[in-house]
Amino acid sequence: MNLKPKKRFYKYLLSALGIILICVLGYIVYLYSQGGQKNYTPPKTEEKTNGEQVVSDLMDISHAIESYYAINLSYPSSLKNLVPEFISNMPIEPLTNRDYSYKVFSDTAYEVSVQNPQNYNLKELRVRNGKIIKY
Repeated sequence: MNLKPKKRFYKYLLSALGIILICVLGYIVYLYSQGGQKNYTPPKTEEKTNGEQVVSDLMDISHAIESYYAINLSYPSSLKNLVPEFISNMPIEPLTNRDYSYKVFSDTAYEVSVQNPQNYNLKELRVRNGKIIKY
């Protein structure tokens, strides 16, 4: 049995793997050198329509109210009681720049709504007990 061809094969195989490894490392170094702030493009955020923004605001306020309720076992008397512990700042309606309406009906029911849903081409736009009502 001749072991020389087998040794030669392994020698070529190791050489080929070494070349591949050098190429991969070179490519990694190249990619790394292309990084940095000058080549960074932040992800684009899609602008929300006014209607989408209102729905998002109403749900954010609703989540803050639910969090307040979980801790205090009652709903806040005013939306101002949610800031800053439950919501960092209170959003306002984008079209009117007015505060959202807030009502507590009982120990188990609340509602957050826009002042005038017709501004958003709707008859109703509110959140009652965490559920959006929009039509």
